Amino acid sequence: MRTRDRFWSSFRIIELVLQLALARVAVGQSDGVATSFAGSGLGATYDGIGLNSGFQPPNDVAATREFSALYLTEPTGARIRKVDLETGACARSRTFCARIRKVDLETELVTTVAGSKKDGSAEDATGTNASFAKPLGLTLSSDNLMLYVTDAKWYNHKIRSVNTATQEVLTLAGTTSGNLDATGTFARFNNPNGITIDFLAETLYVADTDNHKIRKVVIATGAVTTLCGDPSFAGDVVPNNYGSVDGTGTDAMFYSPLGLVYGWDSERDLKVLFVADTGNNLIRRVTLSRRTYDPFAVVETFAGSGAAGFRDSFGADAEFSAPAGIAITSDNQELFVTDRDNHVIRRVNVQTARVSTLAGGTLGAEDGTGTAAQFNQLVGVSVTREDTRVYVSDTANYNVRQVTHGAPTPLPGRLTKGVGGCHPCGRKRACATRWDDGGLAFVG
Repeated sequence: MRTRDRFWSSFRIIELVLQLALARVAVGQSDGVATSFAGSGLGATYDGIGLNSGFQPPNDVAATREFSALYLTEPTGARIRKVDLETGACARSRTFCARIRKVDLETELVTTVAGSKKDGSAEDATGTNASFAKPLGLTLSSDNLMLYVTDAKWYNHKIRSVNTATQEVLTLAGTTSGNLDATGTFARFNNPNGITIDFLAETLYVADTDNHKIRKVVIATGAVTTLCGDPSFAGDVVPNNYGSVDGTGTDAMFYSPLGLVYGWDSERDLKVLFVADTGNNLIRRVTLSRRTYDPFAVVETFAGSGAAGFRDSFGADAEFSAPAGIAITSDNQELFVTDRDNHVIRRVNVQTARVSTLAGGTLGAEDGTGTAAQFNQLVGVSVTREDTRVYVSDTANYNVRQVTHGAPTPLPGRLTKGVGGCHPCGRKRACATRWDDGGLAFVG
């Protein structure tokens, strides 16, 4: 009896271990599935519904908090467009004009929110009477009323605001290229890209890419200060002040950071920024102090070895190749990263720094599940509030793609090809996405 009992006891232990192992695999390997959402992929810009709309290469995407629409920056088209996520409709607009576009997530209707054919200019006005040089990154206020956009090309290196109700476009900070902390148009940036918002503090954080630093912008006043990164020079020309150095404030160094996202470290009860340090092939974490009278930021390497490559692993053992966009789930527990030169979407656990693959890994444009899905130069990324859908700007495919995933289920999530679009980097591609509370997404 004792022998038999020991046998069944051992069998039960093995069974439990196997169940736990399988459960862990289900959680860690829930692949996304890719399918078409909107955009013809032809590189032309026109409004319409779903696959009957078109983009130049889109750069960044932002979803409304209620998940009704996406807003996109379209750098080549120099405009902002909106996509209705129910119908997939996209409004007609002119080719080769920088715009902000909106995608309604229920109708899939794509419309132009702001921007005109005056590519390269930077005129403050309303709707299509306003103009952008090259809109790149964008972020939404908590009430979805305001879009904040980085606009960077030639003489125009600015932070712009767009009222989503009135479509009024204003310059918040910046002027010609340079490297100077100041207020409003006296401040200078050099190719600002990613942008994120601290709702409570009413503060913007900007990846000042060619200055290799992170800047802070107070929304109420337009005051610009350097949060972290080497400030060794201020003026019209910036030397090679880049590198990969962890440290506090200006002792830290970055190399062409592109994307960043604001989050909350519940374990330490502190505000944090996660930065896609593109030139260093790293994900960096910036911990912000609570002290308003003596603010500081501690920069540390969170994931990546620094070598360009592809490896799913933990922390410094993982590898990226030019990570570009970054988004965080509503519970601040997981990051989604567009690993641009690997053509893949990566997931990063905030607590363990475990890096895994959600979808992609091969250059192409095919829909599919997990590594069967194909992308071409991913840039912007946004995640819905319920954390079950990820939208990415598939820049060189002129599309916005949708990836569905979620809690472990017998079936994996689904990735869909999104709205086609305009490239914010001057090429015919989609670039960035953010959500508002109505479920609307904004694409760059």
